[in-house]
Amino acid sequence: MNTVLLNMSGLDINDNPIILESYEGDSDAVYCAENSDGKVFFCCEPDKADEANRKKPEPDPRCDYLLAGRADSTVRFIELKGANKSSGGQKCCANTWEHAFHQLVASYDAYSICYEPQDCFQMILCTSIPKDARKGRSANYTKYGYYKYILNNFVIPPKVLYRGEVDTV
Repeated sequence: MNTVLLNMSGLDINDNPIILESYEGDSDAVYCAENSDGKVFFCCEPDKADEANRKKPEPDPRCDYLLAGRADSTVRFIELKGANKSSGGQKCCANTWEHAFHQLVASYDAYSICYEPQDCFQMILCTSIPKDARKGRSANYTKYGYYKYILNNFVIPPKVLYRGEVDTV
């Protein structure tokens, strides 16, 4: 990914583990990834950049974090959702889970000019819900249109990480 074209600030991280949190409200959603090889990633926050640069009343949906591998050409779009609410308060989507997948797709589309042919994409939804407690809407996320879009248009299917689950980079 050509991060120079992103037109947003970010920083290089090579922490082990990589921990990305949502500092808003009472969200407990966290992205945690094992980075035992010390890979370096460019990390930025598309949602905050979109809010700061918006010219319209409502910003376009964007994910919380974007991690672009400096050496391995991986690009991870990461959305943090702290609760399983029945309504996300968004006009564009029926509920929080559907909106989360919408944010991932919209972020992918927004930065397409920055992609390199060798890039490998992942879309990750992190939730504060424990895996053993997933019921109701959270268990049925595979029915949503944006989830199906990701599933049908990417080599790697979207990943849902429940509370305490760790990704590997």
